[in-house]
Amino acid sequence: MSGSLPSAILGLVGVLIGGALAFASNLWIAIVRDRAERAKIVESLSNERKRAARLLRAELSMTAAVLTAQIESKKWTSEFERQISLDFWKQYAPVLAQELSIEAWRALIIAYGTISVILTESHLVDPDLSESQILSLKNDVGIIDQAIEHLKSVYE
Repeated sequence: MSGSLPSAILGLVGVLIGGALAFASNLWIAIVRDRAERAKIVESLSNERKRAARLLRAELSMTAAVLTAQIESKKWTSEFERQISLDFWKQYAPVLAQELSIEAWRALIIAYGTISVILTESHLVDPDLSESQILSLKNDVGIIDQAIEHLKSVYE
């Protein structure tokens, strides 16, 4: 009977060590999985921000190109309303709101506000652009170009 007590103690110690090792390995596996999932989420958010910035840049570039064509022709046509959309802005502004610096965010808000005003008031514009209207539109293109420059920081 005296030999069975140390054997029982050794057996209990073995079970405790085995349980501790199993617990530690399961904990380590859970931590590794959690880190991998977090990395995947961070990468997904980064990709979403890059996609948002690229799409907004395309939308702003199209707007600037249409405005520049109208400036160069000195004629206001309905091309602006047909070719300009604020869809990407409406969809992706929340994605970039947290990512961009205050200065970059302000530049985007001003650019899209400018575009909205132009869209709202475009029916009031005389088809033959005056010099003051041309200067105003050139200023608007400059505002849009500044916003485009700020978006580069997100995906470069």
